[in-house]
Amino acid sequence: MATNISMERSACQLSIKCMMHTFADLVGCSHCGYALDKWSQNQHVVDLGYVKEGNNKWRAYIDNGSLPREPLFSKLLSTFPELAEVLDNSLWLALSAQPVSVLPPK
Repeated sequence: MATNISMERSACQLSIKCMMHTFADLVGCSHCGYALDKWSQNQHVVDLGYVKEGNNKWRAYIDNGSLPREPLFSKLLSTFPELAEVLDNSLWLALSAQPVSVLPPK
């Protein structure tokens, strides 16, 4: 069903958005793409080839829930284990799973 696919996609995007907001808290910067881009430049993330300077990727991660590509995604998870906890939350499974009716059949 199209609605189940869109629900799963929405839950995935929401989980990434929550992860990125948690990331912003952990690094102590504002919850916006511009601030995260500046943080990454200061931390030499750009120099390591993870994200090119000024390309709006951080905005897409935090505003749209776009999944960071490798190797950035693995680097974030290994550097900040708290992010994996956000992604492993059972809430995302509950939001993406097909709803089950608890009402008795008529």
